[in-house]
Amino acid sequence: MSTEAQEAFRTRFDAEMRALLQEGLEVNAAAAEALRRATDAVAAKPTDRETSAPQLKGDRDGEAEMDLEPSEGAAATVEPEEPPQPVDLRQLEQQIEVFDRDNRFEPLYEVISYILRTSNVLSCSFIREGEAGGIAVDNDAALLFWKLLGQIEDRSQELKELIHRGLESLGLTLALSDPTANVSGLQPGAWHRQHAILLLYPKLADPDKNQVLKGLCAGLSKLSADQALDLSSWMAQLSPDLFEAITLMVQQHLTLTWLLEPEVPDLSPGFPGAEPQKNVKSVLNAVRVLSMLFTANGGCGPGSLADDIFHIPRLEQQEAVASRSRAAQMQAGRFLPWSAFYSDTVNNEMMGSPAILERQYQDWRRDTIYKLKRAEEQLKAAKAAKREDAPAEAKKEENAPDAKATPLFDDLGSVRSILSFPFVIEPAVKAQILSLDADLQMRHQFRQDVDYAIQATLLTGMHVPPRVDPYMHLHVGRDTIVRDTLDQVVLMPDEFFKKQLRVRFKDELGVDEGGVRKEFFQIIMRDLLHGDYDVFSTYEDSVLFFNPSTMEEAPTFELIGILLGVAIYNGIILDLPFPKFLYKKLLGGPDVELGLEDLAEIKPQVAKSMENLLAMDPSTADSLEQMWVLNYESNMFGEHQIRTIPLVEGGETRVVKSDERAEFVDRFVHWWLVESIKPAFDCFKRGFWKVCGGPILDCFRAEELELLICGNPVLDFDELEAAAKYADGYTEHSAVIRYFWCVLHGLGEDQKRAFLKFVTGSDRAPIRGLGSLELTISKNGDDSDRLPTSHTCFNHLLLPEYSSVQKVRDRLLLAIQNTEGFGLR
Repeated sequence: MSTEAQEAFRTRFDAEMRALLQEGLEVNAAAAEALRRATDAVAAKPTDRETSAPQLKGDRDGEAEMDLEPSEGAAATVEPEEPPQPVDLRQLEQQIEVFDRDNRFEPLYEVISYILRTSNVLSCSFIREGEAGGIAVDNDAALLFWKLLGQIEDRSQELKELIHRGLESLGLTLALSDPTANVSGLQPGAWHRQHAILLLYPKLADPDKNQVLKGLCAGLSKLSADQALDLSSWMAQLSPDLFEAITLMVQQHLTLTWLLEPEVPDLSPGFPGAEPQKNVKSVLNAVRVLSMLFTANGGCGPGSLADDIFHIPRLEQQEAVASRSRAAQMQAGRFLPWSAFYSDTVNNEMMGSPAILERQYQDWRRDTIYKLKRAEEQLKAAKAAKREDAPAEAKKEENAPDAKATPLFDDLGSVRSILSFPFVIEPAVKAQILSLDADLQMRHQFRQDVDYAIQATLLTGMHVPPRVDPYMHLHVGRDTIVRDTLDQVVLMPDEFFKKQLRVRFKDELGVDEGGVRKEFFQIIMRDLLHGDYDVFSTYEDSVLFFNPSTMEEAPTFELIGILLGVAIYNGIILDLPFPKFLYKKLLGGPDVELGLEDLAEIKPQVAKSMENLLAMDPSTADSLEQMWVLNYESNMFGEHQIRTIPLVEGGETRVVKSDERAEFVDRFVHWWLVESIKPAFDCFKRGFWKVCGGPILDCFRAEELELLICGNPVLDFDELEAAAKYADGYTEHSAVIRYFWCVLHGLGEDQKRAFLKFVTGSDRAPIRGLGSLELTISKNGDDSDRLPTSHTCFNHLLLPEYSSVQKVRDRLLLAIQNTEGFGLR
């Protein structure tokens, strides 16, 4: 197509697009119709170097989607007659001066039209000098360009409309184009530079630019694996302010898309007659951009670019993602907190709507099955191609185009759930998903047992009741709680551990509606962690970690792991002062990466000495004559002794050389955190995975798993007061209620925790903080000397109508000092 024909086509397309949008047509539908009309109106004879015109097709979500399959005989390379010219900032400034001096906007109009409406102009602009490979965007020059465009918008309404239309056209072009095609006039890999430049546009966050951002996100979702890695590496090297601004902009777009996207009929098999569902395609496009930012922030695992659901199957590529993001992060010197990637709107909707949560969960299961099947197919193809007698089809598949050159998210129908991007989901929602998963498994088990009972009844002619029991029952004594629990748990099948727990203490009448099992966990964990059991050692800051010299047997460690999992499924928060790296070990495989920062959690002084050793000059390090050994204090059978552990064969007589220090430190850390506690930790992890193991656990980060088990460390009693409810005659204006809050806010930290334990059975806050606790305070008679009482099952405080602040304080403190046992009420 000649330059004149291209310009005529674009002019006609823009005119048709504006008219259709004014008629109220949705942007993608308008684009499809505008493209059809422009194609019919502008007759152009195709050359043998051009690809066939892109065709639009409707996808299952009702949006227009470009058919990227070239027609038969079409070339893979688009070769325009004239290569695009890069943006000349000096020329743009001169045209602004001409406009201000002579009030002539035609030259400025032509320049802007060329930049925004000519394909690939931005891709060849703002190239950082002296850098080979990657995106290599001169961010300062790109920001200056957007600043000049902002100045132009302020000068003329016509120019402002031109810029707006040009940006919408550019966004639509990115959404409909194939970013993996080779384009003549551009260096390999340079095409997606325009995506990065457009992300730097400050006004992209404005609501009227939402369609531009929507097109950009759709285009970013079509990037190849290598292109996405390039873009993620570029993101990681942005200044902290720019990186955060882009993250917030994409989060805002995700919120608007989630709230404003129209619902579509649910045509999924297995859900006949279901409610209309969210049009998740645009939502997932926004989340996929967040996944690039998440990876740039050092994230890995499900939802990041290293996840094989994004068609990066080879281990070396996954390692490349992690190493490139880490290197860029070290250079930039900053991280956003992982909570910055949580979507409050999405999380609040799923927390408030079980139907949305269950649908997303069901779609996530389909995504997981797809990912596993794809991995299995790739493995089979790789094995078949390696065999000498491999069939031609297998070899052809192995020699197919490299995954790096295929769109990163090529199979848009394969990913349907936002839960496939777990970094967007906060821990409280993930906890709900765990419970939902257990509930669905219990329903499945119940149906199986009912079917078995029906068949047995029909075969025997006798009534056979279903064997299912919805509860996991434990009957224990307070003084023998560990042994009683262990004796019963070892006889239970694994599926019992996901049931709701019911506990009964021997010789007590309490019915477990929630409070008894909370007390059970407090007592048994106290006995296991701090009692006579030689399971854990106490390190600095009261941190508990496995005792390398323990003589406890494997079932004890497995029991602790099982109890952690059972606590999660029963919503019980535990006070476990474990080091944070323990949760990394729980989630990770045998090769989980641990370092000096992890050792510092249990032995900060030792970790500091290792850092000093690494920082020494070689001559000083050699003068220390450090042997390849470590010494630690062992306490076996009540006797303290110093044990020497060789870190290599013959380590007692071998000196660590200066160039061997890094290896020595690695072996030192590995012994303390892995090798010394391996038998005990393996049993502990096996017990935990018996309860919680599965794909859902992969959705958690180590920090989130700690929150799930130990609760929120922040105790905000202002949130607790704001969310409190009152009953039986009390209101927030009642005198005794004002006295109560005055007293509670004035208590010390330990006393506040004791109050929480008295009312809720736990001295920890839920994941979402005390504002989600729903404390209820009821009137329990007139003024008297009776103590306050509580129903820990329901977070319910029964408070007499005391006559003074001092009396409230005295009675409340006396009550919270006596919290153990089924005696208070």
